[in-house]
Amino acid sequence: MTTTGKSLPTCNLVSGADSKTTGNYVDYSPAYYLPSCPAGLTYGSNGVYYHKGQRAAGRVTGGLASNTYDESYDVGDETRTRTKYKSRVCVGGKKLDAVSNRGVKHEWWEKVETVTPDNARFDFRMFVDGQPYSNHRF
Repeated sequence: MTTTGKSLPTCNLVSGADSKTTGNYVDYSPAYYLPSCPAGLTYGSNGVYYHKGQRAAGRVTGGLASNTYDESYDVGDETRTRTKYKSRVCVGGKKLDAVSNRGVKHEWWEKVETVTPDNARFDFRMFVDGQPYSNHRF
């Protein structure tokens, strides 16, 4: 996918083959303001507090939750609001437990991490032998 109407250049390998036809190339797109979750993790739900590892006995407190704020913007004569993230929780592995405590949901997962906006403008994906190799945001 290109954003300027021009694709990134390809090169000829030592064998004389074009890099893209051999599956070795870089692709890019405009970056979403929040990075993707690390490999094997997915975004958690808003309004849920996440804990890493087994649930401890006793009172349920703490945990990580996605941190959001509402941003207003104008479209013609209308003002709209959208939810933006200061941080977002990513979870993965096995879901170990879940409870609702006074209307607040808590979940325990094997893996819990947080991603934050990094002000990247472009997301570059490098492919080797036709398979995703690495991802870089600038």
